[in-house]
Amino acid sequence: MYRYDWYLSPEIHDQKVKTEKVLEDFTDLLNYLDNSQIKKTCYKIAQEVIVKGAYYGCLMESSDSIVLQDLPIEYCRSRYCVGNNPLIELNMQFFTNKFPNKTFRDRILKSMPEDIRKGYSLYERKLLKDENDHLTSWYVLEPGSAIKFDFGNGDIPLFASAIPAIFDLDAA
Repeated sequence: MYRYDWYLSPEIHDQKVKTEKVLEDFTDLLNYLDNSQIKKTCYKIAQEVIVKGAYYGCLMESSDSIVLQDLPIEYCRSRYCVGNNPLIELNMQFFTNKFPNKTFRDRILKSMPEDIRKGYSLYERKLLKDENDHLTSWYVLEPGSAIKFDFGNGDIPLFASAIPAIFDLDAA
């Protein structure tokens, strides 16, 4: 498995900037990336892509790190792209199905990004509509706020095609 090592290489384009300022900004950026736990996050994403076929996540605001909120693959889909980036849709039934207690569900929703809270509010008020103007539970997340990693095989786990051969081998 890849190690996900990384490094930061500064480029100074203006020689008038003081060395102390460059070092201060460089240190701040290193702390930001260290707090993001890039190696751990990338390993978790790779494992999920191999086992489940894809990883869906939502970027969350944080002043001191990059934060990815995992999204459940069973309640996510991507049918369209904006440029080369997949447009992520989240089924808002996830919150009512997995968190039937309204008080607890509200606490979970408060921990989610504003875009998801907005989508759930629309779903709850029965205002979510699909492209044919029918009621739906699917909400399109803001482009750039959600990410998807996969092998380009339609959210199918990497070794899924080996399962029938394993059953045949076991039967033999």
